[in-house]
Amino acid sequence: DKLVVNNYHLLRAAKDAYSSYVKAYASHSMKEVFNVHRLNLQ
Repeated sequence: DKLVVNNYHLLRAAKDAYSSYVKAYASHSMKEVFNVHRLNLQ
């Protein structure tokens, strides 16, 4: 955790990866299985 927090490039990459994951999850065709509204996004 400290490594990512203290390194701008790693933090930016982690944020981009998380955002991409959520977008891919939300766009999945099997909405009854991949329901983005039921994710615990904390």
